[in-house]
Amino acid sequence: MQNGKTFAVTRNPSRRLGLCLGLLAGLAMTVPAQAEEPDISWGGELFAENCSECHMVPHDEAWFKARAQAGKLDGYDSLRTMVQGCATNFGLPWFDEEVDAVTAWMNETYYHFE
Repeated sequence: MQNGKTFAVTRNPSRRLGLCLGLLAGLAMTVPAQAEEPDISWGGELFAENCSECHMVPHDEAWFKARAQAGKLDGYDSLRTMVQGCATNFGLPWFDEEVDAVTAWMNETYYHFE
């Protein structure tokens, strides 16, 4: 109460709800509608620079395909988990964009998951 007046606006739950919903709607508009597609050529470069030393000897195309057919990887998500695991285990300071790029490159080159 200020100067003998009650400020009902601040005590009105409907008003607060409206303000909160308006704020959430504004925040939702700042989030991109769709994530960008991974840069597959960059993924190949990252693989060559960081992964090929271990994964190309003796791992060749036949090895990758056999791994997929043996059920070691059952889809794109498990491939991404493997790439993230390697990056973590070997201390690569990769962000999601690098993991996504390498995953996309490996999928296009070897695995062909949907």
